[in-house]
Amino acid sequence: MTTVPVIVAFALAASACGGSHDAGNSAQSPQAPNLSTTATSGSTGDTGSSAGGGGCSGEQVGSLPEATKWGNTANFELRDKRYALNVSAPTAGATTDSKQRVVAKFGVLVKDEYVATFNSGVIRLVDEGGRLCDAATVPPMKAVAAGKVQYDSLMFDVPEAVGTDVRAVVLDGSGKAVALFAPTGATDAAADPTACTGTKTAVPAGATTLAFGKPHNLMSDGRVIATVTVAAPVKRAGSAGEPTDFVDVKVTVSTQWLASLGRSDFVLTGGGRRCPTDPADKIKASAPLLVTPDEPSQETLAFAVPKGSSIETFAMQYADTGSSAYTPPAVWK
Repeated sequence: MTTVPVIVAFALAASACGGSHDAGNSAQSPQAPNLSTTATSGSTGDTGSSAGGGGCSGEQVGSLPEATKWGNTANFELRDKRYALNVSAPTAGATTDSKQRVVAKFGVLVKDEYVATFNSGVIRLVDEGGRLCDAATVPPMKAVAAGKVQYDSLMFDVPEAVGTDVRAVVLDGSGKAVALFAPTGATDAAADPTACTGTKTAVPAGATTLAFGKPHNLMSDGRVIATVTVAAPVKRAGSAGEPTDFVDVKVTVSTQWLASLGRSDFVLTGGGRRCPTDPADKIKASAPLLVTPDEPSQETLAFAVPKGSSIETFAMQYADTGSSAYTPPAVWK
């Protein structure tokens, strides 16, 4: 039997929130892949020439990006959210009625400080010539929590002439391929132990730079409205089952007036990226920090950081994003 390589196409859609659903995993699924968050440069994927009469008959997918090798991680953005995806080399299942069952196992991670919906319901197979094949099942949309890998499997029934020499492609909403998995390509690089997993965060314009423990005056209408002191971060190790360690930062605010500071305006950064709030601190993190005259307020803000990261690499930023417009912003490090 002649085998024709195919491409597994993952069309993903992401939104700010979504309910969680359970997708069935095939008993024939290969072992779940390991997931990291960076990849080195590798060879560009080559889909080869169009298959003969034994290929699929659907519409054709466009050009492909640089390839990532099976079992390694590709990083990409969809609708302003950053994802890491790892796909294992697919395996063959039973053959019935001239159709070959093909199963692939994948893990997906949302790298921003949000919960996103992962829409694998438009997953498709494409043959060597880029033509769409039929999916065996359509998994439901499911929620992907920031910092937690979501594993699932994909099943397809393809013509017998199409073998397991498959490739996986991630398609954005416009049908453009943003990631490609193949037998050869880029392999994972060691993750930067100092970098958090959130969005890139530049130092606020006009920010005052201070050492941890030094006070900073916030101004409003030409007067000092509040004095903020950020203590040096204190690291605490996550448990064996947790994907991160944690950092606690004590913030002290005093005022002779009334002041309201947004907790979310305090941003811990590592490697130039935002460190997400400790999931256990999410509800409190959304509430304002209210300060009354002559009663200094002390709050401990908690953040999730990469395991094994060095505390000396982190910095705390404050920039008022609310209506109070306290200035100037500040960076403690």
